[in-house]
Amino acid sequence: MKTYNQWRFHESFDADWERIKNMNLPVESSVKSFVSSKISDLQDRIVQLLKSDKIQSFRDVPPDVRDQYAKAIVAATMELFYPTVDSVVAKVEPKKEKPDAGEVTMPQDELISPVASKG
Repeated sequence: MKTYNQWRFHESFDADWERIKNMNLPVESSVKSFVSSKISDLQDRIVQLLKSDKIQSFRDVPPDVRDQYAKAIVAATMELFYPTVDSVVAKVEPKKEKPDAGEVTMPQDELISPVASKG
């Protein structure tokens, strides 16, 4: 019979997520450094959000909580950069401007056919 910890580990194991975590994608170093600084800021905000006696730095954040935030960052990134039909980003439509009721047309805006064409 499995111990509680073995059962819990098996229940929380996500093969797809483990595969993503172990991927080594080639990335341009300048882009990676730009994105890494933003993620570092997110880590600091996560620590501030979870701050307690046990959590003083990002290293103190439990692995399952780190996975939750990492999954959310990956999911949000994919949704923002590659929206699908069901995503919130894809459903956002730009605001349509209301036509002005007092819009004035100028004589040069009217289309008038030349007199000779009326035959």
